[in-house]
Amino acid sequence: MPGLEQTFREVIRQLHASKTADEIAALLVERLAPALGAGGALLQLFQASRDAPVVTQAWGQGRDYLEKPWIEPEQLLAHADGQQVVVLQQSSLDAGPFPGDQGSAARATLAYLPLGGKEDWWGFLVFWYDHVLALEPTVLSDLEDLGQQATCALSKVWLIARQKEEFDRLAQQTERLTALGRLAAGVAHELNNPLASILLYSSNLLKKVPAEGSLHQGLATIIQETKRCKNLIQEFLELARRQEPKKIVSNLNAILAKVTRLLENEFRRRAVRLQQSLAPDLPDLWLDLGQMQQVFVHLLLNALEAVPPQGTVEITSRWDRDRQAVVIAITDNGSGIPPEHLDRIFEPFFSTKPRGTGLGLSVSRDFIHDHQGDIHVESRPGQGTCVTIIIPTGVGPARPDATGA
Repeated sequence: MPGLEQTFREVIRQLHASKTADEIAALLVERLAPALGAGGALLQLFQASRDAPVVTQAWGQGRDYLEKPWIEPEQLLAHADGQQVVVLQQSSLDAGPFPGDQGSAARATLAYLPLGGKEDWWGFLVFWYDHVLALEPTVLSDLEDLGQQATCALSKVWLIARQKEEFDRLAQQTERLTALGRLAAGVAHELNNPLASILLYSSNLLKKVPAEGSLHQGLATIIQETKRCKNLIQEFLELARRQEPKKIVSNLNAILAKVTRLLENEFRRRAVRLQQSLAPDLPDLWLDLGQMQQVFVHLLLNALEAVPPQGTVEITSRWDRDRQAVVIAITDNGSGIPPEHLDRIFEPFFSTKPRGTGLGLSVSRDFIHDHQGDIHVESRPGQGTCVTIIIPTGVGPARPDATGA
């Protein structure tokens, strides 16, 4: 068949440039059938979860049989071996895409090319001849190679299509969540005003009632719960705003020292030991002081709540020369985190504490990411938890001096 090898090369080149399964199907049928001297051709592709073909393309006499039953896949696959081309006499099949009359069926030949696999999708390309066909071994080999190329091209376009569908779904979900976040942020702002009034009046009333009695206790509960609501709103707004950090050159050891001084009385009140092992040679970094203070306060309070009286919380800092980063670890010997919860601890509003908001760790992770850093949590029930924060150097308008780098 003159020019057939050139046709195969052109078809393979165009296969990988095609953007849809329909384009690939049309290319295979309309270019190959005439080049192979076939009288008709039919290509059908199926997905595993569907009985009817999702792609159908016919050429020549194959158009006459689009609405007729196709070859049963099990019947065709029984004759096929992987991607091998199968040449069959029409009479060897009980049914086929080109039944014809009994006389022509006895003479007809099908050149069958399986496509894909049965797990995700499968299909076939059949060329029909009204005479006994004997294809040369080189042509059969080229057809087999082309079938493999077509399978790869079809898998690629379907993968791209699935990824686009997933991207569109995520884009729509993100748009809905963004709109919901704006609405919720507006509601949170509106709630702050009545909460401030409740807190003001209840605090004034508390000063005027006897220290003993149910009225004093009730007002104290109102104040406590109002403050909790305001803290929750503040954490939510921090999560929703996602403002760019305002960084200055500072040192993480200095921030840790300030935070531990603030929480010193709380640790003493709960009879929890706070141990520190801070490396003296930490380099200065570009840091948002407010964000980093909030991160350490939240992590230390989490550790404090997890350990029993006489328990221990340890803070360590070190300079990692290989990573060119400062590493902070906060370790406790408390109750630990169940394995089924570890993967969810950074999800907004997920909390295992009865009165937890589920926002602290989510906000903390966002703040760490704002510094191009990372945060990891390792924990075992009954054996405590270790939270590791890694902040790289050289993040900012200019690289700060890194002592010991």
